[in-house]
Amino acid sequence: MKLSDTYKKYFEKITNNKSLLVILLIGVVLLVLSGMPVGSNKKESETKNQAELISGAEYITDLEHRLAKILSSVNGASDVSVMITLSDGGQSVYARDEKSENKTSDPRGESSTSEGTYVLKNNQGGGQSAVLIKNKLPEISGVLITAKGADKSEIKNNLANAAKAVLNVKAHRVIVLSK
Repeated sequence: MKLSDTYKKYFEKITNNKSLLVILLIGVVLLVLSGMPVGSNKKESETKNQAELISGAEYITDLEHRLAKILSSVNGASDVSVMITLSDGGQSVYARDEKSENKTSDPRGESSTSEGTYVLKNNQGGGQSAVLIKNKLPEISGVLITAKGADKSEIKNNLANAAKAVLNVKAHRVIVLSK
């Protein structure tokens, strides 16, 4: 007797018992459903949380590559490299409960308002975390651009102006050097 014949007979025995087949199908369905996220937005929220956790180093590296690529398209400029420095690491702003603001008196007798307590949300794991309102990007303190062709004043000015416009930095914070 072949092995495949043995399997066929065994399968026929199982399928003849309809209640066993129904239980088996229910078990498979439950296994499949248990692996699925509860809400359809679970993957979207995980992706969003990962995007919010991008470090300042990753942000700046991406920005440098994108700026170098676009500046390479400036007429007369080639082999462009960009270095961006940051003055801080950015800032996260969390929601605060306005109702819990306390008026207190400072030692001089003047009244001041404290900022209140953080608004918390329940996490899926049973814990709590503060409600994030927004992430402020790190502030750019300086930009260094090196490029072939930057020895010509027109190209140098074009590169500097483009960097100022894209990064919203003042002229004294952008330096363009020739390679």
